[in-house]
Amino acid sequence: SSPTTAAPTTRAPATSAPTGTAPVTGAPITMAPTTNAPTTSAPTTSAPTTNEPTTAAPNTNAPTASSPVTSEPTTQCVLLDDQDFSNGLGGWSLGSNANLVEDYDWSIRIKDKDQSSSHMTQHFDQSDIGNMDTHSEITVTFDFCAESMESTDKFYMQFAIDDGDFYNFAEYESGKDFSNGGCMYGLTESFFLPGGSKSVDIRFQGGDMSNQDRVFISKVKVDWCRATCSDKP
Repeated sequence: SSPTTAAPTTRAPATSAPTGTAPVTGAPITMAPTTNAPTTSAPTTSAPTTNEPTTAAPNTNAPTASSPVTSEPTTQCVLLDDQDFSNGLGGWSLGSNANLVEDYDWSIRIKDKDQSSSHMTQHFDQSDIGNMDTHSEITVTFDFCAESMESTDKFYMQFAIDDGDFYNFAEYESGKDFSNGGCMYGLTESFFLPGGSKSVDIRFQGGDMSNQDRVFISKVKVDWCRATCSDKP
């Protein structure tokens, strides 16, 4: 058989239709001009301020007077004597009816009432005290014990200024101020010295006592104090 020859096939070229997006044209937008309305503030008028006149209250404070400057006393003290007699008499002198004894842990024993012999005395002057030109005070502190001192038996503490006469400024009576056979401790007596004094003597003196009556004086302390004035700050 005869060979079959196929007729040649010619393809038409494929042409794609152009795909173009048509431009979209928007209508032009015209913005209307905006004009802000003018702001007109209403005028504000402040109400007039009328201050009421103020009158200062009158000063009724009481007038103040300055306090007068006053002086306060200050005290200057000197310890003149502090004697327990364990080491002797110290500055004390004794009459013939007074003796240093070991009784009551050392003491001065006084008996009888003789004015010239039944006593113990100490003298102080400016060499001990210093300037005595102002009013001052002497304070005496002591212990004592009594033996055979019946009711109404007594002894005295005395002083003399500028070597003058002795004066009683304290009296101790059995049955009234102390008991016979007992002791008293820390007794204190004070007297004043006038300004300008030069010396003072202190004495323990037997009073209404017999030769058998005995008083034992111990632990004697003597202070001298002067009060002076200084202005307040």
